[in-house]
Amino acid sequence: MNTTISPATGPIGLHSMAVQMGFIPRPFGNGIIYDLPRQLGDGWLTHFHIEDGFFVSSVWFTPFVDLTYTFSGADTFLWILGIDTGDIVISRQGKSVKHCTSRIHFIPHTGKNLRITFPAGIHVCFTSLMLTESVWSDRDGFFRGLMDISIEKIKNWKEEIYNTEDILLLLEQVKWAARNGRQPLSYYRFKVGELFSFIETNLNNVWLHNQNRRYHVTWENEQKIHRIKAILDLDILNPPSLEKLSMGEAISTSKLRRCFKSLFHITIMEYIHIEKMKKALLLLADDELSIKNIAALCGYESPGKFSGAFKKVHRITPREYRKVYNL
Repeated sequence: MNTTISPATGPIGLHSMAVQMGFIPRPFGNGIIYDLPRQLGDGWLTHFHIEDGFFVSSVWFTPFVDLTYTFSGADTFLWILGIDTGDIVISRQGKSVKHCTSRIHFIPHTGKNLRITFPAGIHVCFTSLMLTESVWSDRDGFFRGLMDISIEKIKNWKEEIYNTEDILLLLEQVKWAARNGRQPLSYYRFKVGELFSFIETNLNNVWLHNQNRRYHVTWENEQKIHRIKAILDLDILNPPSLEKLSMGEAISTSKLRRCFKSLFHITIMEYIHIEKMKKALLLLADDELSIKNIAALCGYESPGKFSGAFKKVHRITPREYRKVYNL
């Protein structure tokens, strides 16, 4: 089977990709749903045009061929991705290729072209928000009162600013709204305002932490901690022991703990716990998994203890979450 098709090029917004690749449109609430044609894959993506330069989509499909699209033009935009599963390959001139997998990604873009590829045979499920800089910089419009945000500032945000449990839950709310198509378009404006409010709080918290930080982390140790974190993120449900992580980077476990907390503002064990609960939130969308199954995947023998731990992170129990979204 041929595993590639001719790459498409066009303006930002996943609807542009869908149109150029021949996805099949049909009305869907106050938006459009595009079904993949059978020769390209199985699944769909929804699209909502909130206003000029602001697009929201929920995506669920398995491509049978590599699907490649290039966002062209000089628009400066922010692409917010909440990926449940899959691999989205992003390439830009002068930058290394980025594989976006299961977590939250903020992709600021100022160049002329951004190329994305959905590899053949890899199922993807994600929530997409695309905003041009003109949208959030309009201080006389809906985003009045937000902090001053520029694309250059966003480029300097570290992952701990946006890859948080509050923003994950917010993107899950956007996902289910974009899957039922019944929310007014203003709902998505409110959600972006809420998202940037979380960002502002997180930035302030990081600033305060850095002002009070007592333990200095050398550049060499910082690189080691980031590599250790990357190993944890590869399979957070089955993390290596601290001893194995320490040995791999030739750093003592006590120094690992101190450096990790100094860089990420929480202990390494707290990080593992929160990331497991974030993964559990995404797993709740799989109706083939019971809460007991998900508890076991997260390392809990007791579903009750798992539910308690889940609620401490997300302020809602797994059962309540499924009930809210009819899962």
